Amino acid sequence: MIRVFVHILLLHAFFLCSGQSSTLTDGPYVFYTKDYAVIKSITNGQLKKDSVPLNSAHNQLLTVTISTQPGISFNVPIKRTLQPEASTYRSTDKLLALSDIEGTFDGLNKLLQSGGVIDNQFNWIFGKGHLVICGDMFDRGEDVTACLWLLYKLEDEAKDKGGHVHIILGNHEIMNMSEDFRYVNAKYNEAASMMGTTYKDLYTENTELGRWLRSKNIMERIGNYLFLHGGVSQPINQSGLSLNEINDQARPYYQMSGFDSLLNQAQVLPFFSGDTAPFWYRGYFIEPRASMAQIDSTLNLFNVKRIVVGHNLVDSIQTRYEGKIIAIDVNYHIGNYQALVINGKDIFRMNATGEMKKLN
Repeated sequence: MIRVFVHILLLHAFFLCSGQSSTLTDGPYVFYTKDYAVIKSITNGQLKKDSVPLNSAHNQLLTVTISTQPGISFNVPIKRTLQPEASTYRSTDKLLALSDIEGTFDGLNKLLQSGGVIDNQFNWIFGKGHLVICGDMFDRGEDVTACLWLLYKLEDEAKDKGGHVHIILGNHEIMNMSEDFRYVNAKYNEAASMMGTTYKDLYTENTELGRWLRSKNIMERIGNYLFLHGGVSQPINQSGLSLNEINDQARPYYQMSGFDSLLNQAQVLPFFSGDTAPFWYRGYFIEPRASMAQIDSTLNLFNVKRIVVGHNLVDSIQTRYEGKIIAIDVNYHIGNYQALVINGKDIFRMNATGEMKKLN
């Protein structure tokens, strides 16, 4: 009897796993070898694999299917070149910013459409406007890959219209590139296994998405606003380094394995230790709290009037420290979709239906 019961449990587990695999959708992923670009994707449990010569990789048009929205997809051309982003940009008349998407494509799509950034075919219609993502596109959600490819696609479309897409790296991007996978959705490990690889190989410097992520910054200034994921700690203020210097010093360490190896190097302590890194710092929200003098020191150092951050959950997008800090991390996983809208000198909180409330 016990043996029969165990057998039934094993069969039940098998069918559960088989059902999950049969509906698994993820990708595409582009892997580079010495001579070829290998493109792998999974749609409804079916693996597709193509190889093309390196010199023709940029001619490939990738199809991205949204796993949580069956039948919805968009096409993405592979970029010809990738290069590090600038750290400073002029002010813009219209800007939309969000953070901590964490693989929730539904929220990203609704906010971009409601904010007039894209149309219902995922095309850029924001003109010369700027879109800012303040980190944490990775982990927890089921559509990380689709979110990344949509933003990747919109970059070139924005530039063609005089606009710009800014991708600021958060702690979850850094974690995924440095082999800290504690929050990765189990789906992605299963997908990697189906593709004959491991999760850590999906975003290395030998992949298109990995190369793209490594071209991004951890802090950027747009007009009078400083954008980053966590915040600026006092050690960063005291370093006196410029935005360019901070981003340049941070980028070579994106692909290093594990934070222990980073922390053993004293010169990067202000940038990578959990308490003081721009993508980990929580001093605007929890004790020991940043003083107003510290905030003002940051504003003066980077010549800005406001600092926009994610990383710490708030019920709604709000200002703190007399309007000098704008907190934009809301919980997408419960459907609390909000974005920060900047129109000239005015700032607003916008929900998924496009309703806006002015902030101080």
